[in-house]
Amino acid sequence: MLTLLLVAQAGTCTVSTTTIHSQAEATGLASCRTVQGTVLIAPDAGPQIDISGPSRITGDLIVEDNGIIESLRGNDLTIVGGRFFMRNVTRLSTLSLPSLTQVKTLTWRTLNALDTLNIGPPGLTKAEEVIISDTFLSSLDGVDLTSVKSMGIDNNRRLTEFTTQLGNLSDSLNIQANGLQLKVSMPNLKWIANMTIANVTSFEVPSLVVVNGSARFDSNYFTTFSAPNLTATRSGDISFVGNANLQNISVPVLSTIGGGLLIANNTALSELNGFPALKAVGGAIKLRGNFTK
Repeated sequence: MLTLLLVAQAGTCTVSTTTIHSQAEATGLASCRTVQGTVLIAPDAGPQIDISGPSRITGDLIVEDNGIIESLRGNDLTIVGGRFFMRNVTRLSTLSLPSLTQVKTLTWRTLNALDTLNIGPPGLTKAEEVIISDTFLSSLDGVDLTSVKSMGIDNNRRLTEFTTQLGNLSDSLNIQANGLQLKVSMPNLKWIANMTIANVTSFEVPSLVVVNGSARFDSNYFTTFSAPNLTATRSGDISFVGNANLQNISVPVLSTIGGGLLIANNTALSELNGFPALKAVGGAIKLRGNFTK
C-alpha cells in the first residue's frame, strides 16, 4: 500500500521508499510536487504506470525485474536526485518523461522492447554517470549532456547514430557492440580521461585537445580516424587494433603520448604518416602490420 506523509503547504510527500504496485497507487502521487525519498515501481506493476504530478524525486526512481510494464509516463518529472535505474524490464516500449532534465546517475540495462525515448526538449542535460546497455533503441535523442564523469553505451543493436554536445568527460567513455552502422559525433568534446571505442562506423571528435588517460580503438569499421586538435595524452596509451577497414590515421598536432603507442592488425593500413608532430612517447612503440611506408 502507498503510504505518504503529505506536507500540504509545501506540496511535499515524505517517505523513505514509495512502492507502486498499480496505477491507483501511482495516482496517489499526483498531489505531490516533491517526493522526499525513493519511488520503486514493483515487479508486479503495470501494464501502464503514470507518475505525473511530482516534478522532483529526491531519492531514486527504480524499475527492476518487471516483465509486465509496457508504458512509464511522468509528464511533470524534472529531477531525480539519485539513481534512475531500470534493469530487466523486458516489455517496456514507451518511456515518456518530457520534462526530465537532471538525474544523478542513469542506468538502463536489458530493456528489450524500448525503441524510442520521449525526453525533452531540452532533454537530459545533467548527470554524473550514464549507462545504456542492451536496449532496442535506435536513437539516443533526449540524452544530451554537456559534461559527465562516465558514460557507457553498449549492446544496443539498433542504435545507428549518437550525437552529443558533451564537452568534457572526467572518467571514462565506453562505446562498443552496438548497431553495425553506428555513427558517433562529439563535436564539442575537448577533454576526456579514458575512452574505448569499438564497432563503430565513424567517430568524430574535431575539438578534442587532451586525453588524460588512454584512447583505445578496437575492431571498428571506419576507414579514417582524425583528431585534428589533439595535442597530448598525459598518462595512458593510444592504440588502434583490429580495425579492418582503417586506411588513414590523422593526428597532426599530437606532440606527446604519456604511455605507449600500439598500432596492430589493421589490415588495410599500409602507410603510417599521421603523426608528424609526435616528439615523445612515454612507453613502448609497437607496430604490427603490412606497412609499405
